[in-house]
Amino acid sequence: MQERSEPNKEDPFPHMEAIVRQRLTKEALQRYGNIRAADQLKARQIIAILYQIIQSGKVQMISDAQLKEMLKGMNQQRKMNIRRV
Repeated sequence: MQERSEPNKEDPFPHMEAIVRQRLTKEALQRYGNIRAADQLKARQIIAILYQIIQSGKVQMISDAQLKEMLKGMNQQRKMNIRRV
């Protein structure tokens, strides 16, 4: 009897995270680690955004200041969404 093979549904997150982590400065990596420990969903969102930025070739390294600015933008966008509801 043959086993039914399912399509490969591996999570791309570990691969994306590995690429992004290589491009974070020491301080940014520490900040990301703190966020990841506190909020897995937010960490995934951050990795997805940073991965797209890296793939587009817009940045070589991501500093802590750049990461902070991105987080501020995410928080402002979240506040606007809350107000609309």
